[in-house]
Amino acid sequence: MFAYLSAFNKLTTSDEAGLIIVWTLYNGMWYEEMINNRNKGVVKDMKWTSSGEKICIAYDDGAVIVGSVDGNRLWGKELSMQLSLLEWSPDGRFILFCNAAGECHTYDSNGNAVAKVPLYCNEGYVGPCKMVGMDWYDGSRGYPEPDCPVLALCLDNGRMQLMRHDMDDNAICIDTGIKPRAVKWNHNGSILAVSGHQTTGDGAQLWLVQFYNQAGEHLRTLRVPGGGISGICWEGSGLRLALAVDSHIFFTSMRHSYLWAYFADTLVYAFTKPERQEHCVMFWGTRSNERYAKYVKRVTHVSAAGEFCLLATKGEAPGEHILILCNAIGSPVDSKVIELEPKFVTLTECYAIAASEEVVYVWQFRNSFTRQLAAAGAAGGAGGSGAAAKLQREGREQMFHIDTPTNCLYLLRCRPARLSLNCDGSRLAVIDFNGVLSFMDMTAAGTGKMRGEHLTHERKDVWDLCWASDNPELLALMEKGRMYVLRGSDPEEPVNSSACLAGFSDLQVRAVFLDDIMQQPDLPELDMVADYETRSLRDTRALLASGNEADAQAFIADNPHKRLWQLLAEHALEKLDLAVAEKAFVHCGDYQGVQLVKRLAQLRDKAKQQAEVCVYFKRFDDAEDLYRQMDRLDLAIGLRSRLGDWFKVERLVKETGGDDVALANAWNKIGQYYSDRQKWAKAAQYYTQARNTGMLVHCFYQLEDFSGLVKLTEVLTEEQPLLADIGAKLQSVGLCADAVAAFLKAGDTKAAIDCCVLLHQWDQALQLAQQYNYPQAEGLLQQYAGHLLEKKKYLEAVELYRKAQRHTEAAKLLVDTAAKLAQQRAPPLQIKKLYVLAALEVEAFKRKALAGAGGLMTLEAASGSELKGLDNAWKGAEAYHFWLLAHQQLYNGQADAALRTALRLRQYDDVLDPADVYAFLALVGFHSNFYGTCSKAFVKLEALPSIPKERREAFADLAMSIFVAHPPADPHNLAEGRERQRTAAAGGKGQFDVLLDDLVADKDQVCVASGKAVRDAPWQRCKTCKRAMITAELGARRCCPLCHSQLPQEAGKGRGPKQARIIEGAAA
Repeated sequence: MFAYLSAFNKLTTSDEAGLIIVWTLYNGMWYEEMINNRNKGVVKDMKWTSSGEKICIAYDDGAVIVGSVDGNRLWGKELSMQLSLLEWSPDGRFILFCNAAGECHTYDSNGNAVAKVPLYCNEGYVGPCKMVGMDWYDGSRGYPEPDCPVLALCLDNGRMQLMRHDMDDNAICIDTGIKPRAVKWNHNGSILAVSGHQTTGDGAQLWLVQFYNQAGEHLRTLRVPGGGISGICWEGSGLRLALAVDSHIFFTSMRHSYLWAYFADTLVYAFTKPERQEHCVMFWGTRSNERYAKYVKRVTHVSAAGEFCLLATKGEAPGEHILILCNAIGSPVDSKVIELEPKFVTLTECYAIAASEEVVYVWQFRNSFTRQLAAAGAAGGAGGSGAAAKLQREGREQMFHIDTPTNCLYLLRCRPARLSLNCDGSRLAVIDFNGVLSFMDMTAAGTGKMRGEHLTHERKDVWDLCWASDNPELLALMEKGRMYVLRGSDPEEPVNSSACLAGFSDLQVRAVFLDDIMQQPDLPELDMVADYETRSLRDTRALLASGNEADAQAFIADNPHKRLWQLLAEHALEKLDLAVAEKAFVHCGDYQGVQLVKRLAQLRDKAKQQAEVCVYFKRFDDAEDLYRQMDRLDLAIGLRSRLGDWFKVERLVKETGGDDVALANAWNKIGQYYSDRQKWAKAAQYYTQARNTGMLVHCFYQLEDFSGLVKLTEVLTEEQPLLADIGAKLQSVGLCADAVAAFLKAGDTKAAIDCCVLLHQWDQALQLAQQYNYPQAEGLLQQYAGHLLEKKKYLEAVELYRKAQRHTEAAKLLVDTAAKLAQQRAPPLQIKKLYVLAALEVEAFKRKALAGAGGLMTLEAASGSELKGLDNAWKGAEAYHFWLLAHQQLYNGQADAALRTALRLRQYDDVLDPADVYAFLALVGFHSNFYGTCSKAFVKLEALPSIPKERREAFADLAMSIFVAHPPADPHNLAEGRERQRTAAAGGKGQFDVLLDDLVADKDQVCVASGKAVRDAPWQRCKTCKRAMITAELGARRCCPLCHSQLPQEAGKGRGPKQARIIEGAAA
């Protein structure tokens, strides 16, 4: 017994006495690395984990030893059963043990019992049995399909079950019909090999290997000579299976049923990747070497014909299957959802056929031919009823049962695995499950209801075949490792090959080495596609090469084929034997070839004839050399022009001295060549030389060279149509000024104004409208502004009005937006910014009015109409500015400064909510220990009618709890309060009103940086908002705290002496 570890090149062996030796490979020789002898019990099985890190050894007496790859023993345990087999789970977390009674138990990697594996396949069996085979695929090469079985358990009574995991209650049960000896999954878990024997009637043992797919379906049976199979092992690529038979090792070549097809010089094949659950379907153009990979879920069949291929997949819903029709680059063209499970799928140029075990589905898909038929039917039946159209639609899909009565019944004497009809449907090739090829004559009369005759001619070990598409007698087949071509029933000399047959036409067989492609399916190489010629084609070439034209003509006449006549015609053209060439072209039906011969006959110069023949054989360089030798560069230029080789046309034209028209045409074509390949810089270079301004504009646009477009605008003359195109391109990238200049130069004023409107340059749009008497611009402005307001995009509408220099409308909208946000309790900083922006718009309007013709008269006239309601913009900005400043001072621990600023908020009760103002004043008074001010604020809160009754009562309760502990008195009187009391005495105001009003608003300016009153300290005024600020309070700031405008570098001086006296808010 042995266990090989490929990851570390180690081999573990055990003899009958229980001696275990671990061998390691070094310099091509095996050396003993470790020896272990338990001295009791016989080793029944040993297995490495899939990662190669652990090995488990099971003895017949129930002893189990688990060790590591470095030779250390991890654990050992005595199980109370006689062991026969073991198997690791793919992740190495569990071990399956089988005992002599045929039971299977699951243990974890530490030797703890987990569960007993149910053997559903053995239900109902009476009698003793034991487990003879167990294999668990590790998934290292991916899975054939998601959630497929990976664990195989096989009993000696021939019953076997396939499971997805050790506790799978939906196992697949199989009766192999043999006495199994061993089971083994292949490299990707798609094929399971089961070895065993059958006992014949005379008592002899017939040894077999049966192959099953992952769904438990029987694929093939292999008969093996000898006295018994003691072991089986797959090659790493899955292409060969090694069998230990007696003292010999047999190697069996495997021909996998890949999901593939060939059509229109495109090879399509599906494979799986370990990291993805979907199938990767590769569309490989064998001519262009271009690859297109598509990921499709659960592909079951691939077929192709004509211009399309068909993919059969399993749908998401149970019992749902999908047929997808694709073109040569993998793009889906059409699809159908069917409810039968397709066991067999094929495709013709017009029909897709899918069949289950009992039902056949036929779908006539729409290609170019069927579309023409449908169009003709629609034209002929235009006056018909809708029932005819419905009947036509239903005729595209048909489904019938295999028991449906029919007159076309054929009887085969074998179990077919593959069927293939020749090109005219006269013969059917059949390969049975034993690899025997036979033929059915479809035209024979037959007996009774049966038609056709199953011929006696057979060939063995056939695994692939392909009929010729142009000759019903030619058939290519693969027999073991050789390819045969049958003409009727006569084979030609074989060719050694193991490729799959993709096509057979023109006496050439195209074969694909799929085994090599599947080793690296992402990177197929062109040498993996080969063409093999038939014997007649090879013999004809040999006769022509030897110079025996007469024998070659006689051979072709005896074995006529279009390809042979074509070969003779080409040989005659090389020899300039026009009579033979014309005869050969007539036989192969090549009308163009006949015309070529006639044209050559009209040419008297043999050099010209040879040049034309070189062109026919696509040896264009040779033809050009002949034209050069004749000093006919004009013919060479014409040749290269017809070929579209404009680079050589340019070179040849320059050599001849230059034809400006031809050279410009070549430059234009070269520019088109580069523009088709997105190489715009090189294209622009050649278009510049050709002076093709239209394409040059397109290249500059693709290169985003907008300065080049502007220069072209300057170069072009006025009212050229190309200017409008340049303007549209500049407009698309937002270059309004340059686009307007292009439109104006093109004479399209409306397009220029529309450009300004589209790019929101409303000031320029209105200016152009006034300049060119275009009255619709104002209406467009109002329409667009209304649209924005309807969508509640207020700020976008403000920006629109600002760009159109509608300052009053922008200011009104900003003020309204600020008021709405204030009601929604938006952040105060955002509201302040809106008021500041509204005030700046008002100032801009004033400057514009003063700069106009009316000057001050215009401003005074506008003050009563347009500026109505906007005079409080700065006041709103001040209100929220001082509101934020007071909070900032309070949070910074400056309670006295916060109290002073909060007192000034009283004059903004028309902007701020009075309840908020007095609540904040009460809070600041409490924190600054001015309980008298706090008490008066509570009195005001309790008297406000806008506050609900419940909230007023809450304020009263809070005031009671505060003033029980603190008398309602200030620690000292405020300086502002005393002065206000003196000035208000004459007016009869009480001390309470004097305290809560803004005490210095009429006499003193307020510092917007600190909230202090400005009197004698050095101060400066903002030139934008006209508000004062104490220089010392600015600190390092160089902008206005209110409007954030830039301040001058040197502060101005306030009135009074150098020693400033500032009312600080405390009594002297």
